[in-house]
Amino acid sequence: MKTEVIQFSAVIKQDGNMNAAFVEFPFSTEKLFGTKRPGKDQSGV
Repeated sequence: MKTEVIQFSAVIKQDGNMNAAFVEFPFSTEKLFGTKRPGKDQSGV
């Protein structure tokens, strides 16, 4: 299986209620991978 490379710019945001940060993807991971959280078999990682 050939791994597809996706490049994008994003802002790391801090969650105001927790000591945590996240990235908002500028595309739908659900549409791209067929699931909200790609696992080892979908992401090629």
